[in-house]
Amino acid sequence: MSAVVQGGLGTAGWTLSAACAVAAISDWIAVAAGARRPEDPLPRQVEYVLKPLALVLLIAAVSVSHPVITATHTVSSARQWLFVAALGFSLAGDVLLMVPVDLFEGGLAAFLLAHAFYIAGLTRGGGSISTIALASGAIAVVATPIATTIMRRVLREHGHGLFAATSVYMTALVIMAGAACASGSAIAAAGGLVFLASDATLAWDRFVGHRKYARVAIMVTYHLAQGLLAGSLFVR
Repeated sequence: MSAVVQGGLGTAGWTLSAACAVAAISDWIAVAAGARRPEDPLPRQVEYVLKPLALVLLIAAVSVSHPVITATHTVSSARQWLFVAALGFSLAGDVLLMVPVDLFEGGLAAFLLAHAFYIAGLTRGGGSISTIALASGAIAVVATPIATTIMRRVLREHGHGLFAATSVYMTALVIMAGAACASGSAIAAAGGLVFLASDATLAWDRFVGHRKYARVAIMVTYHLAQGLLAGSLFVR
């Protein structure tokens, strides 16, 4: 029996996914160009189009496709639409973090909701609560040295309000990564861990120490994470 009995991206899903990949890679190039020439406004203007476009195309690809059904595993349609909601809030977060004014708290809230929907989706047919707790605990232990440095800087320079908000966000991010690792999908697990790495890089760059090409690393890992999480619906 074939491994994939039913479902998958289909022609429309693959076409939209390919367009998403082109938009994402083009965005990485624009971000790199902006890092090389910070005085040039064009790369940033291009990013204003390509960064949200990549997520719009990914949302469309997920929406028109059908989760896989294999001989031993089924991805529920509930997980699919919870992931669509997660991608939608991620898109809102992208826009809030991208605009010239500082809307970091709004972006943080949007991505917090995105992770809540990812957690809800990953637990539909995923690991047990104990498995998720174990995976999340292991991830938290590994991430503690970096997280501690970031949070000390947040508390010292931005006060208790942002410290509390960032703590809640980090907790949700770790649980999302743990749920992805416990979901039974290696692709989802990779997506959750890469998302964690992307946000850790973003937080370090914003609060601890800026690096010239940090935003390139952030965007590459961010798009890869979203693609892997979405792809886990359709590839087994």
